[in-house]
Amino acid sequence: MNPTKCADGTYTLKTTASSSTECVTCPAGYACDCTLDSTSTWCTGAASITPCTAGKYCAAGTKTATVDCQAGYICPTGAFAQVPCPPGYTCDGTGNTDSSKVQCPAGKYCTGGTTTSTYIDCPAGMYCPAGSRYYIPCAIGTYNSNTGASTVAECLACPAGSTCTARGQVQDDAASFDCAAGYYCPDDTTVTMCPKGYYCPAKSSQPTTCAAGKYTDNLASASCTDCPAGFYCGDDNIEAFADATTSSIIADKPIACVAGQYCPKKSYILTSSGLPGTSCPIGTFNPNIGGRNAGDCIDCPEGYLCTTAGLSDNYAALTQCPAGYYCPGASISKSAIVCPTGAYCPAGSVYFIECSVGTFQDLTGK
Repeated sequence: MNPTKCADGTYTLKTTASSSTECVTCPAGYACDCTLDSTSTWCTGAASITPCTAGKYCAAGTKTATVDCQAGYICPTGAFAQVPCPPGYTCDGTGNTDSSKVQCPAGKYCTGGTTTSTYIDCPAGMYCPAGSRYYIPCAIGTYNSNTGASTVAECLACPAGSTCTARGQVQDDAASFDCAAGYYCPDDTTVTMCPKGYYCPAKSSQPTTCAAGKYTDNLASASCTDCPAGFYCGDDNIEAFADATTSSIIADKPIACVAGQYCPKKSYILTSSGLPGTSCPIGTFNPNIGGRNAGDCIDCPEGYLCTTAGLSDNYAALTQCPAGYYCPGASISKSAIVCPTGAYCPAGSVYFIECSVGTFQDLTGK
């Protein structure tokens, strides 16, 4: 019988595959086009399993990369989902990559996922240079009553007989304001922008670290964002590092989940193990970073052993089933099975091989 290739959008890494049920869905972020594979009968060649093209994104089961990144987003090579346009930039049109983003114009600010139709005018009392991801308040002693300011020169000195005791003051009304959300005020005259990895509600005297499983990658944040699936943010001891000078532990960006683990939404490092998220269970492994759920853990292949949780090795580095045993795979067994009498099992055996007619073998484990 002639071999049959896996269906479009699927592939297999098993050289012993005998049924289409052994073809698995192409992973998110990749395209699996079996028609490109001229070296194998089961769509395993490198030419047929390729990262998603830059400017497009590929859901699981994709044959060819055809879905363009939408306006307000960018899609790097290998994207499994659209990434919001970075703060401080606009992303117009479709099919955007990191190199096609455009700096936010002066007098506007762009908080992320922005196009030229959605950027925001700089509010009164603030100024926004080109590339602003958030507005900057006019300094104490100055004010600005107009929107759309782009330079600090548009913050005017308070007129004689008036005082401006707060940053971001709109007019010379001698008002004293509470410290604004997104900033902290350690004393009566100092207003400081909240740093990345922290959040500052209104009236903050110090920045507050984001809780484990949350992050902020913007300055002047008033709240934290849940860590997305496939990433981890901080650890379960992060609240012990409330000082803004302790930046090494602060969750200022999501970090891709490590191989051997998977990270659901709001994952973080467990200090007890030093690992983020959840370990792939015994009988499985995950050689890839960015795992989002248990479905990203791969069954141990036939002829190999996966006897510990959190394995991250690729196929070449996994433990081969020892001679005298057979290993039918994770779906059947998580440990090697001794070879029975009347049969023999070379290293890497998936099943035992019965002795040929006219011969016998009365020992196990051969």
